Amino acid sequence: MTIRHQLELICATVAIVVGGAIYLLFRPQTLLMFSVIDALGLHAMVDSLRHSFSSLCPPAFVLNSLPGGLWALSFVLFIDVLFARCHPSKRFLWTLVIPLSGVVSELMQAVGWLPGTFDTADLLCYLLPIAVSYLLAFRSRPLTVISLFSSFISHLSIRRTAPPYAP
Repeated sequence: MTIRHQLELICATVAIVVGGAIYLLFRPQTLLMFSVIDALGLHAMVDSLRHSFSSLCPPAFVLNSLPGGLWALSFVLFIDVLFARCHPSKRFLWTLVIPLSGVVSELMQAVGWLPGTFDTADLLCYLLPIAVSYLLAFRSRPLTVISLFSSFISHLSIRRTAPPYAP
């Protein structure tokens, strides 16, 4: 396994743990996951953790949008490693499954075809992993945050031609 793939696995693990921690610590206990926690006998431990962090008040973006984006990013990174030996185009298509599902569901909410409330922050949190996926699949040099950003921007930019010469 290459160093790049090891780093991707570390980042994927951190993303899924942080997204899960946000849910465990700050989201309402009426969510289905808390029923599973109760069934596993972990209710007291989770309540203790929630109490320890109760003085924190994360912004709505962190509570509502960031976890989904982190989980989508985690999926992209895990799939990129899992399909490392596949052709970049195939790998890219597989990494799109979850982030694209998020984008489609947000757009369906926007037009009223799916129950829920459209949220631009949710949409952006699902679009970012798609950009990361594209860069991972089609960029051969080592990635840094700056090179990711500059590469993405350069792919979006429109090349201009020089204006005609005017004497």
